[in-house]
Formats: sequence, structure tokens, C-alpha cells
Amino acid sequence: MSVYWVTFRLDNGIVGGKDYSTRYAALVEAVKGHRSSNWWFEPTSFWLFDSASTRAQIAASIKAAIAPTHDLALIGSMESVGATLVGKAEKLTDLKNLVPTLQTA
Repeated sequence: MSVYWVTFRLDNGIVGGKDYSTRYAALVEAVKGHRSSNWWFEPTSFWLFDSASTRAQIAASIKAAIAPTHDLALIGSMESVGATLVGKAEKLTDLKNLVPTLQTA
């Protein structure tokens, strides 16, 4: 079991026929599908949760929930170095400078 964090930004527009609210609800369900028992979701776009899933499994679920061409999510673990980017980061070079072991999903 690991404790993961996810931070995200969803585009306000309609993408692929899905509006912000629909993609946000799908993202919530994607994360809830991986959480074991605890999660903290007070901030607007940063959550912590425990899970027996791998970071790659969580990233795949999040990728299916959002519009990766417009939205982004960054997933990491409290126990390991690195993070996984899902979607399009406009400042990818800056992110890679901060997280040299960055993976993409």
C-alpha cells in the first residue's frame, strides 16, 4: 500500500463532448476506484489517498477520465521519487527540470 498524491488542471471548455463538470466527476471516480480507505480532498486540485494500485494503473484510469489533449494531471507517491504526467503540460521543460525522472502516460 502506498500514499499517492494527484494534482490536476481541467480545461473549462467542452472537449470531446464532455464539459468540465463531467470530466471532473469522472476524475473523482477514477481516483476513488483506486483508493483503499483514506483520502484527503480538501484543496481544489490536490488530493492524497492510499492505494494498493501502482502509479501506472492510477495514471491509466485518470487518462481515461480526462481529456489529455486539454487537461493535465500529475501523480506521485509519498514513498518514491518521481511522478507521472497525464495530459499536456505547457511548461514541460520546467516540470522535467524539477522532476528529472518524470514519466508520461
